[in-house]
Amino acid sequence: MRRFTIFTATAGALVALLPLQAGPAAAAPATGTARACDPHLTGFSLPTPDLFTADEVTGTVQASCAPSEDIAVGLATGDRRVTVPPLAIVPAGRTTAAFPLKVREAPSDRFTTKVAARYGADLLAQPVTVSPGLKAFTLRPESDGVYVYGEISLWGLSPTGGTVVRLTSDSPLLNPPATKTVRPNVLGEDFRFAAERVTSPQKVHVTATVGTRTMTAEVTLVPSA
Repeated sequence: MRRFTIFTATAGALVALLPLQAGPAAAAPATGTARACDPHLTGFSLPTPDLFTADEVTGTVQASCAPSEDIAVGLATGDRRVTVPPLAIVPAGRTTAAFPLKVREAPSDRFTTKVAARYGADLLAQPVTVSPGLKAFTLRPESDGVYVYGEISLWGLSPTGGTVVRLTSDSPLLNPPATKTVRPNVLGEDFRFAAERVTSPQKVHVTATVGTRTMTAEVTLVPSA
């Protein structure tokens, strides 16, 4: 039988809805034998507290010991734009469980919220900051023989410090800078970078990444006039 607590977020607060459902009482251990596991929630983590729109990451909950039966840890967030499943199941005989966290694709400037896990009386929470992520990445279909032109668009205004976009190319004919920073307080940025000269048209793909989201665009390098 699974034991669980379910809770949700209301008006920015994480509120318990259901009390812990107690499992069957364990028989008293015989003298000299190990005491049965009585798990507590001791760990709750995300790979990073800094997220972006459209991010998909994996979080982890940890129990103090390996239970003899599955236990279900309640999960919740303080903002509907950040989603987690209602439960993370720690299987019998193990101490950890992974769960997915996703940031919805929706127009929004930077905001801060919390992600939390609860089992019984144990409540652990982690603040997260969500910045506008990559909404669109486009390149002009053809170079002008010297430069490639493109545009980066975000889901909201780039925050203080700007938004770093990682760039890679699948061809040595086009070497974009490793990163391009979108300036603060703008929704996007136009850019250009130099291409190698070619004697015949060559198709090249450039990939842009912000957080866990990656977008790819194609450009044809053409000989200069």
